[in-house]
Amino acid sequence: MTSHPGAPDGVAPPRVIAWEVTRSCNLACVHCRASAVHGPYEGELSTAEAFTLVDQIASFASPILILTGGDPLMRADVFDIAERAIAKGLRTVMSPNGTLVTPEVAQRMHDTGIARVSISIDFPSAAEHDEFRGVPGAYDGAVRGIRNCLAAGVEVQINSTITKLNAHYLPALLQMSEDLGAVSFHPFMLVPTGRGKELEEQELPPDEYERALEWMYDAQQESKLFMKPTDVPHYWRVMRQRAKAQGRKIEVHPHSHGGMNTLSRGCLAGRKRIRHRFSRLRRKVPRRFLSRNHKGWQGEERRMKDTMFFIQLRNECSKLFSRKRTYLGFGVFVFLDLVSLWMLKQPRLLSEIQSLLKDNGFRTEDYTGGLTMAAFTMVFSVALVSVLYLALVSGDLIAREIEEGTMRMVLSRPVSRFRLFVIKALVGALHAFLLMLFFGLSGLLVGWAGNGRLGRMLVYAPFEGVFGVFGPAEGLQRYLLATLLLALAYQAVSAMGLMFSCLRLRPVTATVLTLSVLYVDFALNNIPYLSAFKPYFLSHHLSAWVQVFRYEILWPDIISSLLVLAGLTASFLVIGFGAFANRNIKT
Repeated sequence: MTSHPGAPDGVAPPRVIAWEVTRSCNLACVHCRASAVHGPYEGELSTAEAFTLVDQIASFASPILILTGGDPLMRADVFDIAERAIAKGLRTVMSPNGTLVTPEVAQRMHDTGIARVSISIDFPSAAEHDEFRGVPGAYDGAVRGIRNCLAAGVEVQINSTITKLNAHYLPALLQMSEDLGAVSFHPFMLVPTGRGKELEEQELPPDEYERALEWMYDAQQESKLFMKPTDVPHYWRVMRQRAKAQGRKIEVHPHSHGGMNTLSRGCLAGRKRIRHRFSRLRRKVPRRFLSRNHKGWQGEERRMKDTMFFIQLRNECSKLFSRKRTYLGFGVFVFLDLVSLWMLKQPRLLSEIQSLLKDNGFRTEDYTGGLTMAAFTMVFSVALVSVLYLALVSGDLIAREIEEGTMRMVLSRPVSRFRLFVIKALVGALHAFLLMLFFGLSGLLVGWAGNGRLGRMLVYAPFEGVFGVFGPAEGLQRYLLATLLLALAYQAVSAMGLMFSCLRLRPVTATVLTLSVLYVDFALNNIPYLSAFKPYFLSHHLSAWVQVFRYEILWPDIISSLLVLAGLTASFLVIGFGAFANRNIKT
């Protein structure tokens, strides 16, 4: 190797420098060695400081400069840095996650002179890749980014982090790389550092590791792609042994950009490759030299835990609300509103309402507006329909991911089961609250639009023995209050579904069991012979919101029911967590 003018005597300059230009990232990958986070990170170099660093690198070496992160595209000045490096004669490449690579970004990469981008795909299916990367849509975004790069004329390299979770997908990942049009495929063997430390138990055992390397050697001989096993220096031994046994000469692939030197004979660190997070904070004592009791370490750990909680909560919300089935209940409620609007315009039902109003001394035309329609829909459909869609979602929250096998990857992140359960419970509670709130407000809006006015409100709930008529202002106030109480009361249904989802049940079984308990409870609660036992039925307390429509609101009864529901919700969650904490999910 020739020495660079600026290099110390006898010391070969590095061939590759991987520069983590930012720790900011829009994903939350399980294995991230950079422990990347969403948003700005303290101490990152300014543009001027980054330019100085580029000049310093160019003064002693001419390496391949990899702009990585985090996601380098999260830095607004990343193309300015790339232009500076290219102007200094450095072959500059970039390692984004692909989700931010729009056609415009890909074209700018080409115009800037970015020689190649590397984009990671760890599983050939969207569900598993998204779970590993921590954000729904990560797979589709990566594939879209790859295609945008290729369309702009930028070479693409596909990377995959190999663990127990995906080693069996190696052939499929190679085939996918070929199908997408990549020029190279780099399987990275897991380096258990950063968040990847939590995946240490998923590192391949020696026998599987050796089989994977043997497969890589065979695949190198057959694939048209350049394939470079990475972070695995002992691949040199496998390659030499196999080639010698076959009497073959090791050939260099045209896309290797460095020939045999791209296959290291030992530890990569410092020999031909440097990977570093250049930052103003590096002027301080590096974290690895601090005691775990040092306030700097503890402060960073607390910040990371707080940040990861909100990242995971955001990701769980995104995951839930990206599923089509989550919106079934919302769509059905709008349909029921439209059906109610149609029914209240039918002569037969209208005549029954007229008879009821006339017998009580009220004018019919005052009570056939939007408020009456909304109350009618709420009273006669909420108990039977809302529980169906709450159970459908809450019964899936944990059981679905366990059945699909993705829960193992979730638990490989730096998150305890308790934290994960709390996040799932919060997401389920948010869905229940939004669904019931939507139910109440959509009925009001559809009734208002369909009748052209809100009008006075007539409420008749035969099961609860409630009959009431109210003026527009008071009716609206009571309706909105009932909607809020409804959203609070039905948290118990979501908690029950989550509890069954934590048991050793399939998702459909958890959903059906939740519905069975609720429907049987509802049927028993409405049997006249069992009226003395109403306080012991869940559905009796779930209907506490109806009491708002009595002329004199019985607040003690409403509060008593809400407290009972709160106790049941807490019990369901405690039982659910106990079952979840003791389930053997990782095997």
